[in-house]
Amino acid sequence: MKTKTKYQIIIISILYIAICTTAFAQGSLSENISNIGLDIRAAGSSMSLTKDIDEFPPLVIYDNKVVEMNDTLRVDLTTPSLITRSNLAAIIGVKPKRIKAYRILQGKESTLLWGMRGHNGVLDVISLSKYRQLKKHGDEGNYNIIDGD
Repeated sequence: MKTKTKYQIIIISILYIAICTTAFAQGSLSENISNIGLDIRAAGSSMSLTKDIDEFPPLVIYDNKVVEMNDTLRVDLTTPSLITRSNLAAIIGVKPKRIKAYRILQGKESTLLWGMRGHNGVLDVISLSKYRQLKKHGDEGNYNIIDGD
């Protein structure tokens, strides 16, 4: 990381602490924290330290590996009818014929398996070879098999 960028992050952190301290001194921090925002931007990337966890998209998994998605792509777990082989293939970046089944995890089940990353739900997609492994061990029961498109 360049020295200039390090100094910018340090200065931003100090300013954030000063703002939080001022907000706390003026009243309840929980009342004022909603007005405070801190975004860090560097060449080609950005990060928000004040983003609400409920704003994060559901986690997408393919064969037990996290699929990194950009912020513009969203998965709607409330409408299973939109989950088709071609839609899943487009999200994951594989050919449609590589997808065999999926399951939707929400609540305690998703956070137990994937931690806080699974807070807003998990779309777990598996390939034919992974499905065969699960079937061999008798663990394929809670996946929805995708036939056709």
